[in-house]
Amino acid sequence: MASNKLVAGILAGTLLLMPLFTAAEASIESDQQRLDEIRQQYNQSLQQINKLRSEEKDLNKKLAAINQQIAELDQQISGIQAELNAGAEKIRQMEIEIQKTKEKLEARKKMLMQRLRVLYEDGNVSYLEVLFQSTDFSDFIGRVSTLTLVVNQDKVLMEGIKKDKQKLDDTQAQLKQEQAMRQVRQDALVAAKAEQDKIKAEQQKVLAQVQKDRQITEAQAQQEEKEIQAIEAQIAAAIAAARQRDGGANVTSAGSWTWPVPSSHVISSGYGMRWGAMHAGIDIAAPLGTPIVAVDNGVVRFAGTASGFGHWVVIEHQGGVMSVYGHMYGDGIYVSVGQQVKRGQTIAAIGSDGESTGPHLHFSVATGISGSRMIYVDPNPYLGQ
Repeated sequence: MASNKLVAGILAGTLLLMPLFTAAEASIESDQQRLDEIRQQYNQSLQQINKLRSEEKDLNKKLAAINQQIAELDQQISGIQAELNAGAEKIRQMEIEIQKTKEKLEARKKMLMQRLRVLYEDGNVSYLEVLFQSTDFSDFIGRVSTLTLVVNQDKVLMEGIKKDKQKLDDTQAQLKQEQAMRQVRQDALVAAKAEQDKIKAEQQKVLAQVQKDRQITEAQAQQEEKEIQAIEAQIAAAIAAARQRDGGANVTSAGSWTWPVPSSHVISSGYGMRWGAMHAGIDIAAPLGTPIVAVDNGVVRFAGTASGFGHWVVIEHQGGVMSVYGHMYGDGIYVSVGQQVKRGQTIAAIGSDGESTGPHLHFSVATGISGSRMIYVDPNPYLGQ
């Protein structure tokens, strides 16, 4: 931030209308060490923000993959649960059938035992009685055969029922075995899902910390940018003092503005909101040392250091409109304050000073100064874009 001494100097220069442009520039230069620190911190903040955003993106991808795996496991668990429910219902129905068969078997067994008891245990019916009750020997044989046939049929029926019960028992055992295997599969899936839930919770914790760090760093970058803007205000105040001193630029326009970097029309960043803040200009990418020209006839109002933009050149044109050129190195500025320049004249060379991500020209247009701040506008219409 600007010191109280610096602010007082700027206010005095503005209010008393003294020719303190050089003094204001000297004040900025005297504070350049602090500004360099701010620029370095700001660059580091931007790099850290990009790093954290990259980490955040990777973590979100990992979480998306984990969520997909969890969804698939949930689907498999639901499928196995449906099979378990169906299997349990089959076993229940099978148990009902087995119980019915057991009851039939017990009833048939009871009936057979009653008949055998009547024939062999109670003694009420004997072969002798059958003989005496028979009209002849043939009738006797017939009666005995009938009794034997009834008993044998009961035995056959009982054996059939026993076989049916055994078959049901075997089927039930198989169903229970299949059910046990399903349960093992479900337990494994539930364990796998629990592990994925654990990993997800850990990743979410890491993501929350990364997001918190990013927000803190973004707030820090915004504060650093405010400090940069404060120095811009100082520069604007110095320019305002110079304009007030000599009554503005007494120059005639050469016509339509020319493009500031004749050899490159690559716009790497346009005019508008960027990273949550206003980008009040356009960035034109070009190799280091590429010539920068004045867009129109004018008077150089500022040529020196400026926090955030390394070194600047500000040219005032007819009507008070100003063109601003930023990110040059100190040895890449070829004009001086008060110098008149012509449209297309080389004034500087492409640099990468200040808060710069690579060689480029930051070009802005200001229509005036409000208080101590420049009034920036979209530069594209002035350049015929």
